[in-house]
Amino acid sequence: MQKQTPKFLSFFYSRWFIILSLVFIVLLLLSYNREIQRQKKINEKILELRNEALTLERSNFKLARMLNYVQSEEFVELEARKNLNYKKPGEKVIVITESDVNNGDIKKVENLSNFEKWLHYFFIE
Repeated sequence: MQKQTPKFLSFFYSRWFIILSLVFIVLLLLSYNREIQRQKKINEKILELRNEALTLERSNFKLARMLNYVQSEEFVELEARKNLNYKKPGEKVIVITESDVNNGDIKKVENLSNFEKWLHYFFIE
């Protein structure tokens, strides 16, 4: 004698149930794959933002060091000496102009022979 299954259990053994189950499983896998891809992009973005934050922190640190240097007495004195011709009491300032140095060299070279000028051009300068 063959045992009969109840009607509600016979649905689970039918072709329609198997097809619907496979479709449902495929949809779940696609959804899972989409979430994995989205999570991967989010992790990449987080890593990119962390790297940018580190770069900005380094830049901020360099700017803070430069600000401390610019506010120091050494920098103020150096800039005053360069731009405002400042000197301390008791110091002497010597100014060497470039035109004086070059004129002396030109006069020396003009008195040489052509061969000596070429030697001077290639080996001395």
